[in-house]
Amino acid sequence: MISAVWILLLVQGLAIVVAPRRMALLIWPVILLYPQNLFYDVLPYNAGLDDIFVLLLGARLLLSRDRRRSSSYRQVVILAVALWLMQTLAEGTGVLRYPDSLPEMVKTALKGVVVVVFAGVMSQVVRTQKEIELFTTSFLISIVAAFIVVVLCFIDPLLGQYWEVTTFVEDDRFRLGAEWRAFGPLLGPAAAGLMVCLMVALGLGILLHRPQRLLHRALAVAGIILALAVLLVCKSRSAIVGLGGMFVLMSIISRRRLGIVVLMVIGALVGTYFAYNNVGELAGALGSRLESGVLDEAFDVRMEHWQTVVANPSPAILLFSEGLPALVRRLDVAPHNGYLDVIFLWGLGGIIIFWMLYSRLFKWSRRVAKEDPHPLSRGLAWGLIWATAAIAIYALTADPWYITNYRFATYFLLTIVWVRYHRLQGCGVRPGGKAAGLRLGAVR
Repeated sequence: MISAVWILLLVQGLAIVVAPRRMALLIWPVILLYPQNLFYDVLPYNAGLDDIFVLLLGARLLLSRDRRRSSSYRQVVILAVALWLMQTLAEGTGVLRYPDSLPEMVKTALKGVVVVVFAGVMSQVVRTQKEIELFTTSFLISIVAAFIVVVLCFIDPLLGQYWEVTTFVEDDRFRLGAEWRAFGPLLGPAAAGLMVCLMVALGLGILLHRPQRLLHRALAVAGIILALAVLLVCKSRSAIVGLGGMFVLMSIISRRRLGIVVLMVIGALVGTYFAYNNVGELAGALGSRLESGVLDEAFDVRMEHWQTVVANPSPAILLFSEGLPALVRRLDVAPHNGYLDVIFLWGLGGIIIFWMLYSRLFKWSRRVAKEDPHPLSRGLAWGLIWATAAIAIYALTADPWYITNYRFATYFLLTIVWVRYHRLQGCGVRPGGKAAGLRLGAVR
């Protein structure tokens, strides 16, 4: 096994050195489809070959970057570094109270470095409209493939052993919680539900703005259908609530209400049919998780946790609080609420950093969504806005920012909207100005 790892690292490194920008197109398949359990615990701190791929690619591009152009594209990297520093400092504060939690802090910090390097790679390789199209294609193909693997792992649980780092049960299912659920490369109901919210929003944004390439529209349709199938498999109540809230907002704000409703109905019907051999089982299991008694019990447990967290803030809350490992050690509960995470895990520093992140996200996305002449960029910008709305509701009962794939996707989409926003700024286009005539199908 160790020899195989070294051979793969050698081949990977040589390919990156020879053709870094071409290899960058493989970053999404590597991130979303990498079999985590195949080489689990071979490298230190449970690092995977996906992490090594990102780090090698970032180092190679850093050495070969065009310094004359790169300074304009550092905004997303700065946000990524700020968030990484904030989370590292928060967990470092927790280590002062619980020194034996240092390995957890180091592992989180190292994963944060990978995410920052990923943001740096995106800032180097996504600069033109053609590159936006290429990397969007890679992203959509990879997430569609990841959803297919999730469904296949549910149909044939033996496939899950390549991805699932968990205990295998002889009943030919991975049993997690009260219901049978399988996740493949998405590694849990929270991550699966979060990526479902993201894909449905992006798919709707692309379809409603009709990009020129048929491939993008076909991938958007496939992504929405498979996302709904994954939702049936993972049965994430947070994702259901998030998507429901997103659709309510879209039906109120969007000018394309009829199109949204039609796509919802078609996607729901086809998604149910896709899970053809498990429709009855899936529907019954999902229904049991949505019964009023089950929901009331789950909400009561969440409420007890929230009250405990709010009633016992960290003494360092005015700085960077204490991070998750220390809070769990101190209170024996986890927040399961993205807003409590920001305030009670990361303190005042977390509030400032997340305000910086999301204020820029909406500022860049809103202008691109309304004024960009390219329909794909407009669709992705609107998709990012709607996905953020869905995840804001999802975060009421879950912790989205701990899910690495969501962070990767956010920095990727932020890079796209920043590149297009910067181009609009450079062209001297003013909000509401002449470019407003280019709002082909803009959703308000």
